[in-house]
Amino acid sequence: MADVDPYWSILVDPSKIDNKWNLDEFYSTGRKQVKRVMDFISQNGITFQKFSALDYGCGVGRLSEALADVFSNVTGVDFSRKMINLAKAHNRYGNLNYEVTNVICYP
Repeated sequence: MADVDPYWSILVDPSKIDNKWNLDEFYSTGRKQVKRVMDFISQNGITFQKFSALDYGCGVGRLSEALADVFSNVTGVDFSRKMINLAKAHNRYGNLNYEVTNVICYP
């Protein structure tokens, strides 16, 4: 799917199939999702140092970019070179790096 419809393959929305995702809208969904998680953590009195975050299976970096707003250092990894190349092309953060991995984790 990375070659056919990479953004839709990350965030499936029937109205966005066939490369119809607006990239600003697409990446804003990641910021909203990370904000909800960080708000939940804060509301439950959980504190931790926000030094580093790893986004394993980052795809095109939808959540990695959002994490870069919160953490000092973020690394996004994916086994798809195409997805990593797209993520790198959109990266606006100096504290965010992307890497291709050959390690696949199964639950």
